[in-house]
Amino acid sequence: MKKHKIISIIIAVILVVTVIFVANGGVDGANNSDTIKIGFIGALSGADPSYGEAMKGGVEIAVEEINAEGGIGGKKVEVIYEDGKCIDSKSALSAFQKLNDIDHVKAIIGGGCSNEVSSISKLVDENRIFLISSGASSPDISGSSRYIFRNSSNDTEMSRQLANQINKDGFRDIAIISDNSDFSSGFRKSFINEFDKIGGVVSGDIIVQANQSDYRSDIAKLKASNPKAIFINPAVPKTAGIIVKQIQEAGLTSKIYLTYMATPAFFNIAGDSADGATVIDLPKISGNLANNILTKFEAKYGHKTVYEYNTVAAYDAMMVIKESISKVGYDSDKLSNYVSTHSFSGGLGNFSFNNQGDVSGMKYTFQIIKGHELMEIK
Repeated sequence: MKKHKIISIIIAVILVVTVIFVANGGVDGANNSDTIKIGFIGALSGADPSYGEAMKGGVEIAVEEINAEGGIGGKKVEVIYEDGKCIDSKSALSAFQKLNDIDHVKAIIGGGCSNEVSSISKLVDENRIFLISSGASSPDISGSSRYIFRNSSNDTEMSRQLANQINKDGFRDIAIISDNSDFSSGFRKSFINEFDKIGGVVSGDIIVQANQSDYRSDIAKLKASNPKAIFINPAVPKTAGIIVKQIQEAGLTSKIYLTYMATPAFFNIAGDSADGATVIDLPKISGNLANNILTKFEAKYGHKTVYEYNTVAAYDAMMVIKESISKVGYDSDKLSNYVSTHSFSGGLGNFSFNNQGDVSGMKYTFQIIKGHELMEIK
């Protein structure tokens, strides 16, 4: 009888310990490890690795600062970097599955591209993983999960401002060349809708395969109608550069509009063909903190970041996670609740997130290309 009583006590103690262990997040919880593991998914290879590098660098700078100050609650932060390859949905899925199934992270920074976020959004929601993106801009991401946030652009607002600028420039009809990526598809849909609202007409609408080297046959279809303006809408700068160059080679003198594709990779291909094109870009980065982040990036990598906004946004994303964990612990539900109800301050200035998970109040800049330089349009 005494033996049975002892066994019962032992079993009860084991059950109590197990409940406490699980409640605190198990081995991988912030309260049961010397480190806090955060995931990262970005374009570290593929069509535009400089995009992933820009965001990875921002995160690395933030983590170095956090750990130099003692970590979060005395625990060091470790970020596990995975390659989502931007427009390769399978790579993003594999990256998420590793971070979730093997590394057991509860928060992810990324994906940097719309394809990456769109391909994992359902799994993010099902597994209740907190995610903040500093680059994905597809309108379809808005409100897709209570766990998904972004301090990058939303193409609905960006396309509205672009449509208004084109109208202001005196063009009432325009042709569009988009690729079949999530980013381009979402922006195309939003732009056509916004241009239609102000009485604009899309006279040509061509969708091409992403990451090709020859678009001449597609451009020939546009040449027949000789459009006065063309909006070039691919997901990566390389494709934009090829299309711009081949448009000029075809003898078209149409006014060119671009999203934020005017990077060194773009100019290496487009060359002087891009002169006179108008670019809608992310907000200009300014302020001491932002400039300090960009200086640290250059010192770390030996060159300036190609995507200043995204580097600073990724830094801020890591700092949002740091503040949130400090306040409510490393729990994805608590993180989501905290982020959706608080304002933050960082390299981007003061910002908050609306009920769709999007950053509020973003204003874009317009620039014109002159001799491989971007001149802001006032």
